[in-house]
Amino acid sequence: MLYPKFYVHKSEPSLEEAQKFVGGLVELLELPNGDCLLVNEESALYNNSIVNAKASILADMMILGNAIQLKKKNRKNW
Repeated sequence: MLYPKFYVHKSEPSLEEAQKFVGGLVELLELPNGDCLLVNEESALYNNSIVNAKASILADMMILGNAIQLKKKNRKNW
């Protein structure tokens, strides 16, 4: 079984890099501390999506699949 990946990005990924990592369309979720998560917008539609525990705790909601965390200090265009 493959588990979802969670990556804290040191610099902003391009849209193409983010899409490749999350495996599809990218959705940005704002976090209360100013950071954000980049997740797959359609992950709930896939039967094989697995809960990403780290991302779910940060977002205070269930996140499925891979996620990228962008720190507030590293955000420019997202």
